[in-house]
Amino acid sequence: MNNEERILEILTGMQTDISGLKQGQAKLEQGQAKLEQGQAKLEQGLSEVKEMAEVTKNAVLRLELVEMPRIQAALDGVVANQEKLKDHEKRISSIEKTIDRYEFKKAVFKTT
Repeated sequence: MNNEERILEILTGMQTDISGLKQGQAKLEQGQAKLEQGQAKLEQGLSEVKEMAEVTKNAVLRLELVEMPRIQAALDGVVANQEKLKDHEKRISSIEKTIDRYEFKKAVFKTT
């Protein structure tokens, strides 16, 4: 084999290697593009999560600062009304007992 054939063989091998490297580079670039798309989706998702967290935070603050005092006031009113109801029930029971005694006395006097 002469020098020219050896040089041609070496150049052919180098060209094959370069072709393989170019194909590998193209695959790497495609993979990089996919990674960048995935990164963009992740960043968009993170942005949405941050927005939802902010909305949730605001809702919790509204509950704590606005709605809970209203609910507590309503519950306090219910408790106060229950106490009044108990007092009224006691008074009605006392009145009913008085009426029963009166009816009993009235019935006793009628029979005598």
